[in-house]
Amino acid sequence: ALATIIAQALSCFWVIVYFTGKSSNNKLRLKYMKPDLEIVKRVVGLGIPDSTLQITNSLLNTVLNRSLLFYGGDLAVSVMGVINSIAALLLLPVVGLRQGLQPIISFNYGAKKYSRVKQALKLGLIIATCIVIVSYTITRVFPGQLIGLFNREEEMISFGIEAMKAWFLLLPVVGIQIIGSSFFQAIGRFKIASFLTLTRQLILLIPAVIIFPRIWGLKGLIHTAPFADFFSFLLTSSWLIIWLKFKSFDQDKS
Repeated sequence: ALATIIAQALSCFWVIVYFTGKSSNNKLRLKYMKPDLEIVKRVVGLGIPDSTLQITNSLLNTVLNRSLLFYGGDLAVSVMGVINSIAALLLLPVVGLRQGLQPIISFNYGAKKYSRVKQALKLGLIIATCIVIVSYTITRVFPGQLIGLFNREEEMISFGIEAMKAWFLLLPVVGIQIIGSSFFQAIGRFKIASFLTLTRQLILLIPAVIIFPRIWGLKGLIHTAPFADFFSFLLTSSWLIIWLKFKSFDQDKS
């Protein structure tokens, strides 16, 4: 807890120093701190998808850990804790890509540079897919070594390999879901972005975590992720295709 607080404080200090220093073109000044309701509404709208995702992640972890404890005991809880940590590391580049892509799409969409919007989206989808394919390959080739970074007990590595292969079964499509949902957030379509962001965790994964193990036991539980990944990918990609195909963009602003 102390390490987290110190890290957050240092990050905050670094940001303040940057935006009050010579390097920044947009300075932090008290006279600019007066709230503007319209700007506040848009900022809140932009933040809703990410904030709701954090809330649902907490809910998902609670439901998942209870199910893991019931159907697999402490071993299953420990293994999934390791797998979630590995997933966070493997998807970190995609999260960074999404954060870097959003302001580019937002700026060009606002400037009516729609060809640039489509180009940025296309590149983002391609790069994100390449990243998750590499990550998927790593989980297939070195599953035991990845688990062994956290715990070298034979029983944990054995179950960890099985659980990792099941949990990451459809990892190659996750990049499209992440970039696709963030695209709608970047162009100001907050409701669509929130819905697509919540699809995997809240609408698909949590119900699957509750239902699947009652039918297939622990094996069903570790296969809930590919189920959610597939249908959230299907929904996001379909929505993206329909939007790009039928949404009438004006010609680029000269």
